[in-house]
Amino acid sequence: MWFDIVRGKTGRDGVLTLSRRSERLFKWYLKQQFGDAEPISSMKIFRTRRGAAYRKSSFSEDFRDVRKVVFPGDTRMMIDFRRSSSTEAVAGGVEGTALSAKLANSLSETKKLEQTYVPVQVEMVRRADDARRVGRKVIRGNK
Repeated sequence: MWFDIVRGKTGRDGVLTLSRRSERLFKWYLKQQFGDAEPISSMKIFRTRRGAAYRKSSFSEDFRDVRKVVFPGDTRMMIDFRRSSSTEAVAGGVEGTALSAKLANSLSETKKLEQTYVPVQVEMVRRADDARRVGRKVIRGNK
């Protein structure tokens, strides 16, 4: 399942994809909220605990409140979701253009964001070490 979106911060067109699990949860949520009715395409479907459409800050406020109850002492923020998906994609060998498309940013913006969102991971460093070994063999002519 996917949705065409426009990034609020940059105004760039993007595509939001859902995993199979997220798709099942999303469909369950829609059924709970709307029954069998189809939501109108421009409708704000996610609601606060008081029933109002989420504003820019209300989602992160609710996230913090739920986090305190479910994961006491945890300090994760909404930005961490973007960071972890970028880290997973890079660790999985994503091409720069694909990550750029996923983040709905230009390649130059993606490089800057990668420095912010993708912290150094041991696995990535090991992959770089492996690539160096392969490159060294190529340069030495497989000697």
